[in-house]
Amino acid sequence: MSTYPVDIKAKRITSTTANQVIFAGPARVLGFSANCTAGAGTIDIEDDGTSIGIFGTPNGSSSPFVYSVVFPGTGLRCLTNPTCSLTTIADVTFFYG
Repeated sequence: MSTYPVDIKAKRITSTTANQVIFAGPARVLGFSANCTAGAGTIDIEDDGTSIGIFGTPNGSSSPFVYSVVFPGTGLRCLTNPTCSLTTIADVTFFYG
């Protein structure tokens, strides 16, 4: 039996277009993993386009690496639907439930 209160799912976003949908409905963003292969950028996690957290990504242009974040507790709550807007970085996998 799982100790986590929801089933965890993943969604990969590969576009810097604004307001990319992570999940179409209420959810909690539990974390993300970004492939940093370009200059420094940002990951803006939103609830239906309204920012709830902005995270800077390090410059990976000279030495690519994976940048992972796990949110404590039950994650970032999105009442409508979690979306994201990315700058510079365009390969992020979000974990949600």
